[in-house]
Amino acid sequence: WWVHVGDDFFKDVVAAKEFQMRAVWTRELIGGKSNDQKDNIINGNEPNEKQRTVADLVNDVSKSKGTLQMSIGASEFLTNSLHDEFSDAVLDRFGDLSGLLAQWNYEGMELQ
Repeated sequence: WWVHVGDDFFKDVVAAKEFQMRAVWTRELIGGKSNDQKDNIINGNEPNEKQRTVADLVNDVSKSKGTLQMSIGASEFLTNSLHDEFSDAVLDRFGDLSGLLAQWNYEGMELQ
């Protein structure tokens, strides 16, 4: 098998799949933060954000005129689904690549 390792999801991972290659997306190369951490910051959810309480919910309901819009993580689910669909592996540390390749080699040897 050919394995393509890259830091750009579309240019590396999706392109590798078009050529029927295994694809490893290394998120460490794009700034050291995992994609989930970057998504949280982009969506305004800082990692140290205070956890909401029941009192916060009651306060929001009382201000809402009867309608609340709740997010249940649909965008996160879609993002993770795309990553899982195209990437054979997602690594947050480039140093984990050798272990992954050794594991794939071992699995390939067992199939023979």
